[in-house]
Amino acid sequence: MKKIVSAACAVCFAAALCLFAGCAPAEGRAVYEGVPSSLEGKVTVAIDDPATAACDYYVQADAAAFGDGATALEVIDHFVAEGSLVYEGSVGEFGMYMTAIGVVEEGEEKTVLREDAAEGRYLSFYTNVEADMQGSGGIDYGGTAVEPSVVGVGSMRVEAGAVIYITYYTYA
Repeated sequence: MKKIVSAACAVCFAAALCLFAGCAPAEGRAVYEGVPSSLEGKVTVAIDDPATAACDYYVQADAAAFGDGATALEVIDHFVAEGSLVYEGSVGEFGMYMTAIGVVEEGEEKTVLREDAAEGRYLSFYTNVEADMQGSGGIDYGGTAVEPSVVGVGSMRVEAGAVIYITYYTYA
């Protein structure tokens, strides 16, 4: 009788564990739409197609994850390694030249921005890190001014609160 009660208890315990695991919250998303509620202590990469009404996607990481002297390209590569972002490009004489960037949602890669030389459309990188800001042509990103970067993505500095805002620049 003891063996039957023990076996029944073990079955009930196992069933309870299965039910508890089934109620566990789903793992949080890595890629979000719009603007984050806070930039404090974070590094944010925002990808925005100007043809859409709002900022399309953003990803964030704790700024402490990146050492002194980290660059925007290192941040983007961090998100590529964790499976949130994808990009295309090549390294040339002047560093990384990105031709496309996108996100990974539910295991699927989705290109958000792609260069089109025939239409004069190229990726443009903006920042709110003062040392790299051009000083004109700013965009408001959730109450934070971002301006075209005066350096390439491989040289853009990052710090706590930094925004790397990627959109299109179109030559007429």
